[in-house]
Amino acid sequence: MTPAGQAPAMSSGEPIDVVYTWVDDAWPGYLDQLDAFAGTRHDRNRNRTRDNLDVLRYSMRSLCQHMPWVRNVHLFTMRPQVPSWLDVHHPRIRVIHHDEVMSPVVLPTFNSFAILSYLHLLEGLSERFVYIVDDFLMGAPVARADLAGDGECDPMYFEHRYSPAPPLMNRPDKSPWDAGRAYTNKLLDEAFGPARRLDVGHVPAVFRRSIWGEMIERWPEDFDRTRTSRFRARYNVVPEFLYPYYLIHRGLGYAVPSAVAKRSMHYVSIDNLDLKARFDIWSIKRRGAKFSALNDNFGDEPNPRVVRRWRAFLREMWPTPCMFEK
Repeated sequence: MTPAGQAPAMSSGEPIDVVYTWVDDAWPGYLDQLDAFAGTRHDRNRNRTRDNLDVLRYSMRSLCQHMPWVRNVHLFTMRPQVPSWLDVHHPRIRVIHHDEVMSPVVLPTFNSFAILSYLHLLEGLSERFVYIVDDFLMGAPVARADLAGDGECDPMYFEHRYSPAPPLMNRPDKSPWDAGRAYTNKLLDEAFGPARRLDVGHVPAVFRRSIWGEMIERWPEDFDRTRTSRFRARYNVVPEFLYPYYLIHRGLGYAVPSAVAKRSMHYVSIDNLDLKARFDIWSIKRRGAKFSALNDNFGDEPNPRVVRRWRAFLREMWPTPCMFEK
């Protein structure tokens, strides 16, 4: 691992940055602001806003350890939030708040789909960049070729299950996440023909800044609707689902073989059962996958014992502070 305070070496080839999106609802005033705009139980789902495991810190540690070829790291978040441990003066860290990029008309926003639609506008961002959700962890060395192609085609990771079909977007029992993917499938069907599409894998994803912007310009009304939705909503576009298929249909991306994707990805849903936590931690260690996603499924009241167990696991796996920590 790169020693603390030392910049990672860059391999040959074009520079590639990383973008994280992050929020912590423990920040003073955040939940009051959210409640002022929330209308449904999905809007108030704390599984999407909580950072009680401090996973972002360990994700960055795993990044420094296993992706040393990355140039800069951009953290895109709501003002005035900044992780207390982050060294904002490090030359390879960029903290960008929503109001630096997004229109004041759409702020505050709690909609990840809307936030992602602005990634290509981050100042100083490399043409190819890797988007990492703040609960992704790298558990083994990741080569540039695992995420970004050497030529025109980039690899795309998919799950082994199908995404929701377009008719499901009108089902009232579907979550905004499911309805959004169904609506995005409708847009893809209209543009490229009907198809059954696999869900996108829970791994860091490489995007191209120019094509990301081109994608948004192709569906202007749909992205305008998405951007003005303060929370995830029906008929929103899911950019991280739309992009890989937009790339594939244009001959600029390809699906990673399913066997390789299965070996590389490990998705874990964290809930309040201590026995399950023990098994999940054992499973992560045993598999040694390149990418693990720790999805918060605690609900309203996280089990303190489970929280302690996961925190101990993170400290054990990535004990050394990275260059981006104070």
